[in-house]
Amino acid sequence: MQGRDTHRVAHSGSSDPVEAWVTANAFAKSPSVSFRVPFCGFEFQTSQPLNVSEPTVVRMGADQAETVFRIFYPQGFGGGTTGALTIELDQTYVADDPASPFLTRMSDTEFRLRVPTEVVSQYQNMVVRIGTAEPYLLAIPGVEPAPAKPAIDAAARPPVVTQGERGPIEWCGSALDAITSVSLISPLAPAAVPIPQQFTTYAGGTRLLVYLSDGSTAAEGQLTLECTIPAQDKLSLQVFVA
Repeated sequence: MQGRDTHRVAHSGSSDPVEAWVTANAFAKSPSVSFRVPFCGFEFQTSQPLNVSEPTVVRMGADQAETVFRIFYPQGFGGGTTGALTIELDQTYVADDPASPFLTRMSDTEFRLRVPTEVVSQYQNMVVRIGTAEPYLLAIPGVEPAPAKPAIDAAARPPVVTQGERGPIEWCGSALDAITSVSLISPLAPAAVPIPQQFTTYAGGTRLLVYLSDGSTAAEGQLTLECTIPAQDKLSLQVFVA
């Protein structure tokens, strides 16, 4: 009984077959089921592995025109025959059908579904049918919010460090815990080679502390620190040595 809260399992031995209804929660805790025969002792039992799974839907990406979903089913969709997989949304999308190129087979266990973005916004679920089995009602994954981009408080004055000292130097901002590295762009180094600096963030990503490397504040002037943030972007920070 696919796509429901219970599943039927069966075992055929030398006598009549044995069947039982098992909840979906039980399957999540154990990958096999055991059968015992009354009056034959606790050592007389048999077990068999279970392979009960449901297809999954993952939102791959979208633009203003089209949204792409990944439909995955570990047990496989079967051969490349039309109708092995159908998806009902605003219309019925048929797999391996040249007349309906919106549902494309990537492998025996994976399909790509392309749907107009304006259509996706009107639905919360899709109906997935594999062959002639009972359909699955699967939720359409929501759009994951983009990660916050680190930013420094623009109203704060640039920090000043005493000549010859290493700090630490502190900045205030938001999402600063997304910074993965901090480097000093030293005007004294050949070709302005970045020099890695020690740093830490705290207070929920609103504070950044940087410990400058030895010799970096030997001369007065302005220093530039370059922070690496998600998507390989850079965030530049200014420090004054006085």
